[in-house]
Amino acid sequence: MVELDIASTTSKQQRRLKLLFVNLSSVIVIVYIYCRKSIRTDQVRMVVPAAEESDACRVILKAKTRKLVRKRLDFERLPRTLLPSHYEIYIEPDYTTCETYKGITALTITVTDVVKVLKLSAVGLEILEVTYEDEAKKQVLRSVEITVDDENELMTVEFERGLLPGNGTLSILFLGRIQDNMKGFFRTKYSTVEGEERYAFGTHFEPNYARHAFPCLDEPDFKATFDVSLVVPKNRTGLSNMPIVNESPLESNRKNYRILKFETTPVMPTYLLAFVIGEYDILEAITEGGVIIRAFTPPGKKFQGEFGLRVAVKCLEFYTNYFDIPYPLPKLDLVPFSSFSSGAMENWGLITFRETAFLVDPEQSSSISTQWTAVVIAHEISHQWFGNLVTMAWWTDLWLNEGFATFMQFLCVDHVFPEYKIWTQYATDVVIPGLELDGFHSSHPVQVEIRDPGDIAEVFDTISYCKGAAVVGMLYRYMGEELFRKGLRTYLNLYSYKNAKGWELWECLEVSSALPILKMMRTWTEQTGFPLVKIADISQRSDARGITLTMERFCANPKYSSNKIEFKDSIWVIPIHFSKGSGLLESATSSLMDGTESCIVDFLIPDVSPSDWLKVNSEVSGFYRVNYPSHMLNEFIPSIRDRTMGPVDRLNLLDDLYALVKCGESRTVSFVAFSFFAYWKHILMKTSSVSGKV
Repeated sequence: MVELDIASTTSKQQRRLKLLFVNLSSVIVIVYIYCRKSIRTDQVRMVVPAAEESDACRVILKAKTRKLVRKRLDFERLPRTLLPSHYEIYIEPDYTTCETYKGITALTITVTDVVKVLKLSAVGLEILEVTYEDEAKKQVLRSVEITVDDENELMTVEFERGLLPGNGTLSILFLGRIQDNMKGFFRTKYSTVEGEERYAFGTHFEPNYARHAFPCLDEPDFKATFDVSLVVPKNRTGLSNMPIVNESPLESNRKNYRILKFETTPVMPTYLLAFVIGEYDILEAITEGGVIIRAFTPPGKKFQGEFGLRVAVKCLEFYTNYFDIPYPLPKLDLVPFSSFSSGAMENWGLITFRETAFLVDPEQSSSISTQWTAVVIAHEISHQWFGNLVTMAWWTDLWLNEGFATFMQFLCVDHVFPEYKIWTQYATDVVIPGLELDGFHSSHPVQVEIRDPGDIAEVFDTISYCKGAAVVGMLYRYMGEELFRKGLRTYLNLYSYKNAKGWELWECLEVSSALPILKMMRTWTEQTGFPLVKIADISQRSDARGITLTMERFCANPKYSSNKIEFKDSIWVIPIHFSKGSGLLESATSSLMDGTESCIVDFLIPDVSPSDWLKVNSEVSGFYRVNYPSHMLNEFIPSIRDRTMGPVDRLNLLDDLYALVKCGESRTVSFVAFSFFAYWKHILMKTSSVSGKV
């Protein structure tokens, strides 16, 4: 920040303020005139270009009055008067301008109550006509008024008379704009081998961007099947969630284009639908279960997709075995874009990436970027089960969807590439960043009630990702591998092709393990922060070690750390994992610190000799910090120096002590002394011995 001399700049500021006021007044006048013109509603006669054969496309349509509502209203979820079961979607881009497209949505719905005005999700679309065909009465109702409110992302359709309960088909003819902001149906540039710039087209619908591409019921519990048809040039590739089932030519005057029709998808929410049109080199492999996996790379970069394809095959086979549920689709496509709004997106059967998260040059890419590609692929493929096969009921549980996948990516990569020693990165990239941010007074619970999907970007941050993954990891280590897998399999089988809430996962894990999972997880997901575990007392009892632990909320800011009254009601059920050291031997034992009964808990750890050190939170298995007395810290030093203590535990000790010094819970001299004798003295001795030989 640059500090200014206020006295010498006062006159300049006054002149600038006057100029700003004049400019602002001009802008207000211009906006007022523009708004008055825009609010006028005109009857517009529109001619729809020829598309595939359908009643909606064979007539000249007269667009209904389109009202523009400028005010942002409080968000309301769509009424349950319409329940979708199937979409037929037709998309035909204008390849001349690459800016617009025309589309048709035929939505099979169940009307649950008499309704005259329908509400759907839509943004930035020109709706040309809406009709409803009653399945029972074989009657076709036409809309009398269509209102699209872009500000509130809502489309309302009023019919000449009310729709009666029953089944029917809602057909919508519309025009859309191909986006440059990576939302909905977007375009992105790529270069050919000759250096020519061209456009590829793709979609990104999570969390609520499907409404930018076609009218729909854009909420995660409105699951349905999808039939997608795309108009694609003959020299381009067209992809969607499922394989192509039919290819037919366009009308005779457009021989360079064809219509690709894809197989019907499984039941899924709108945010998992995807389609891609572009020019690609293709690599293909088949898993042991017969699933076809293809990598689509930019022209001339086929070799950069080989690593990602190998990783995808191994990850898909790992998860198929781990969840004991076959991958439900016949194929899995992997497509990178030069520009993409996130690292990757788990669309069912068609995972999309940013190029830097997928392409690996075996000669140029660093080991870090190569490992990152493996981690990203493992993350997205885990979603094919957890998120796609079973979907959250609402965005409030998005933290669990992403936190679970973040933990599983490390579990999978550790299995596929044990040489990566990926659990060290789990500590540095997930647990420690989560602790650093969640320690502040301004933090928030990992589970936050989300009313408006527009708030997801603000609420879903590093705390949600990192703490979410760390909490799932803590649960995994508390339950153990077999019980954790058993509970997951129960959950995935019970809610396959359905929606579920977070507590329903905890319930399945509890039933499968007979452990108090619901009680434990509530303390970690519904309150802010995490505990600081202190060693209140420790004693040797023959061949066992007695230890008394207390808990309180950790706060990184000394201002709040000194005020314990505010946090006195913060309690957790903490899985405590102990590790002990005897030379090269190390073993771990676990217990449960139930803070709901008392914040002071006694433990007796067997088979710990007087010469053994005892460490709490072995391998950073829990999401909390530990405050050790100085004599316990000194006991760790020999094992740190000779590295009989693992790297994650060594890092954990230093990170906890540093955080305690910053918040005033420990003295700076303790940190300096411990870090010097445990780490830096050893390093300096090694460096001096090397320099002596130079």
